[in-house]
Amino acid sequence: MSTPGTADEWDLTVPADEAELLAELRRHGVRPGQRVQMRVIHQQPGAPVEQDFCGSLAGFPEPTWEDFEHASAVARRDLSVT
Repeated sequence: MSTPGTADEWDLTVPADEAELLAELRRHGVRPGQRVQMRVIHQQPGAPVEQDFCGSLAGFPEPTWEDFEHASAVARRDLSVT
């Protein structure tokens, strides 16, 4: 993990299966010998589990402001049709 809010940060719930944990780390591009920082988040018993996902896909460029504007225009157009 890195500075909060950056593209290479994601949430992870540790699975019981160690192989599944390693596979999840590899899906995010973490390789053997690579240094990572983690922070344990303590959750109150009975509190709802957040299902948000924050991260980015390896190999895809960061969207530009123009990409955002284009996607917003497409969404507005789609919403006006319905």
